[in-house]
Amino acid sequence: MTVLSMRWFHPPRRPVVARMATIVPMTERISAGILLFRRPGGRLEVLLAHPGGPRFAARDAGYWSIPKGEVEPGEALAAVAQRELEEETGHHLGPVDLIPLGDTVQKGGKIVHAWAAEGDLDPDMATSNTFVTEWPVGSGQLVEVPEIDRVAWFDPDAARARIKASQAVFIDRLVTRLGEAGEARDLPQAQAFDNAYEGVPTWEIGRPQPAVLRLLEAGRIAGDVLDVGCGTGEHSRLLAASGSRVLGVDFSARAIDLARARAGAGEPEGTSAPEFAVTDVRALVDLGRHFDTVLDVGCFHTLQPDDREAYAASVRGVLRPGGRLLLLCWSDRNPFGYGPARIRRRDIRATFRAGWVIEVVAAETLDTRMESAQVHAWLTVARRTAG
Repeated sequence: MTVLSMRWFHPPRRPVVARMATIVPMTERISAGILLFRRPGGRLEVLLAHPGGPRFAARDAGYWSIPKGEVEPGEALAAVAQRELEEETGHHLGPVDLIPLGDTVQKGGKIVHAWAAEGDLDPDMATSNTFVTEWPVGSGQLVEVPEIDRVAWFDPDAARARIKASQAVFIDRLVTRLGEAGEARDLPQAQAFDNAYEGVPTWEIGRPQPAVLRLLEAGRIAGDVLDVGCGTGEHSRLLAASGSRVLGVDFSARAIDLARARAGAGEPEGTSAPEFAVTDVRALVDLGRHFDTVLDVGCFHTLQPDDREAYAASVRGVLRPGGRLLLLCWSDRNPFGYGPARIRRRDIRATFRAGWVIEVVAAETLDTRMESAQVHAWLTVARRTAG
């Protein structure tokens, strides 16, 4: 048998210790697995695995699965789920909050228990353990094949078209859980941003964005400023040094910790340091303050489409009449792939309607630590109307 990719072959890994430890007696065939998910640009994607071996090589729709494996008597279900994810993909989940997705019964009677976990992996770097099977059937010849020959990320609709029919319920349950109000949706996303700030995210370039410098030089940024999605505070410190009273807010507690640690370091004497707070941009009125300018560099494009109207109302609620929102976001001129949502002009105009006058929607660029070094962006200037 021809082996397509040797990267899939490795010895089984040591079991992963799970944080959930439900142990059940074994009276039926039971499997446990993890539905890994991520949200690039606020869009949900789930990881599915394609079974290895010559029997499944030409089969696609209805044959993909969550990474899973059988549970031996006395084993903890969640521990097996995490172990199987690692053995079949090479991805070590580590300490993480698991979202229970319940169970389902497959066509042959096997019960599959599943949990969802937020994480990321490069499908090209995935590795799987192997098993021995007879091929061709009846030949007496044994061949070693990978349990999983490939993994891939899919949006929910594409995933439902490929996954085993009995497992589609796990995708539906995940979508429901992440779509519930407040904590069920937001906690995993906040954790994802906190994790990103354990390193250096691609959007943190270590200096102000040239587009922001141009706005400052043109006199567009004035008065009391709210910097939403401030990250580590690069723009908040710039604007405070320019004489504005600045509050920077972000969803990530880790980013705000870094921003506070850097505030005041190397700033000119006589300038006030910016303030920072962990805040949901959909609830800015909870700040109890009002501003002349709201600056958004890279926050809007991380929102789910159904959150944009709440964002617009939230920003309007803290802007003084006549105040302006200066918004920089990824545009739809960027090719599809890695990164946040691609925002169209009509998305912007649809979001900022009642209570706003859109003065500018112009092509701009944002610098990045990605290989391209720059991405296409929209600069939007929207003025809050009175009333």
